[in-house]
Amino acid sequence: MFATLFPGAYALRYQSLPLLGGVWEGFCEWLNQHRYPAKAIQRRVQAGPALENALFQGGVSSFDRLTA
Repeated sequence: MFATLFPGAYALRYQSLPLLGGVWEGFCEWLNQHRYPAKAIQRRVQAGPALENALFQGGVSSFDRLTA
């Protein structure tokens, strides 16, 4: 699903993120299974770099440090 939405080298921008890079495929599949349109999925992934920056600024450097 991720590769379909972000073909080629463009995907590397998101897959290379240290914290979120490894979760995109599963996240896109989950959104797709819950009937999110492709454009909505793309917008969520495109927000990834800003989300990751906010997490790092808040002191989160791994998912192990996140709590509900």
